[in-house]
Order: sequence, then structure tokens, then C-alpha cells
Amino acid sequence: MQYQSSGRHGLILSALGLDFRASARSGLGRGAVRELLAEVVDSGINYFHTRTAAADADMQRLLGELISDLHLPRDAYCLGAQLGAATTERPWPTQRGLSRKALRESCDQTLRRLDVEYLDLVFCEAGDPATPLAETLLAMDDLIRQGKVLYWGLTGWSAAGVAAVQELAALESRRAPIMQQQTLLSPAADPAQPYREALSQLAEWTGLRADGQPATAAAVHEVLTRTDLGSLIVPCRQPKELAGWLDCLPAPV
Repeated sequence: MQYQSSGRHGLILSALGLDFRASARSGLGRGAVRELLAEVVDSGINYFHTRTAAADADMQRLLGELISDLHLPRDAYCLGAQLGAATTERPWPTQRGLSRKALRESCDQTLRRLDVEYLDLVFCEAGDPATPLAETLLAMDDLIRQGKVLYWGLTGWSAAGVAAVQELAALESRRAPIMQQQTLLSPAADPAQPYREALSQLAEWTGLRADGQPATAAAVHEVLTRTDLGSLIVPCRQPKELAGWLDCLPAPV
């Protein structure tokens, strides 16, 4: 496995990160998912990605249990979560979005489910026009000061949205997001093209997702050889799929 730091920050992440939702929904039994996670860890992957949506609550609990089963030391791996989605199936207005209250509650629920004291990475989802950006920045400042979150970023935001957050953070002396997560959808097109506009606005680390249509090995290889694109978060439903992702890694220099 190859590793690199996140932009100008010291967090070292593996070139591949695990989207645990796919593993949890693979149809495998608990024991098989545990074995799969053990293989993921043995491969050198040190980042596990989760979501806080209501449908993913059991997935987060399972990941927390399996990490405990495998006796993984907390300082050896990184946990990430997407915040902003509704945390219950029939949410009240305060149970979704990027308000100070919603983000705090969502983060606390995630910590309880995973049975950890802090999250390494938190991604704020786009799509909450009702909450001012200043409030979201303040909320993330709070969570970082409280030690519940170490770094934060954005997911699904436009380049203009990323720029607006960065500008306001500088203006108000708040902690700015260090990453912008995008989705790798089409294996046919230039894999780097969808991210260039966002990267021009956010000169830091960018996490990518390999959702949607499966990416070709050539496309994944191209993404992983670009140091400005950071870690590729991949689904893994069985050992064969993990082996396929590992085969996409560039050869060590």
C-alpha cells in the first residue's frame, strides 16, 4: 500500500480507502464481513468511510464492533463520516442539514455507534440552503475544539460553493475544510477532469469516490498516480473485489 499526507496537513492516508457501506450491504454474514475487513486491514488500507444517514446506523455499529473484534489500535486507522443527511427515517427539521445543532447531534450519534472518542475526518454534505455558511463553519470549529473531530471537508459541493466556504473561513478566522470529496463515475472520460475546477478553488487534498459505474483499472491507476487527488474511497464487497482494487495501485517508485 502507498500512503501520502493530506495536502499541507500531517494526516497520512492510504491510497485506497474503504467505503464500509458496500461491505456491510454485501449480503455476507457478520463473520464473512469481519474476515473481509481483516483482509482490508492486512492490505494496508487505513481509512474507513461511513455515513450518518438513518439507513446507515446499523452499518456504523457493525464497523465499530468489528474494529473492536480485530483489536485495532485507535492510532493505527482513520475513521470518516458524512454529515448532513437525515438521521431518522421520519426526521424533524432539526434532524438533518448543516446547522450547529444538527451537526453536533449527528457527530455524537456517530461516535456512539462506532464506539470511539473522535472522528479523523468529517465531510459536510451539500444541500442545506437554509443554514448560513457562517453557522456551519462555527459548528465545525466547535467540534474540532471539543476534540470530537480532527479534520473536516466537503462532499458534493460545487467549485463555487467550495470557494465561498474557503473565503468565509479566512474572513472569519475559522478552520477551513482541508478536503473536497468528489465522485468518480465514468470510466470512459478523463478521470481527473471532473475535479480540476474544484481543485483550482481548493488547493488541498481531494478524496475521490469510486461509486456508480465501475471504473477501469487504467482510470483508477491514473487517479492514484496524481498526488493532488489523494485517497480513492472504494467499495469492497468480497475479497476478489479488494484484489482488483489493489491491482490498480501504481507500481512503487
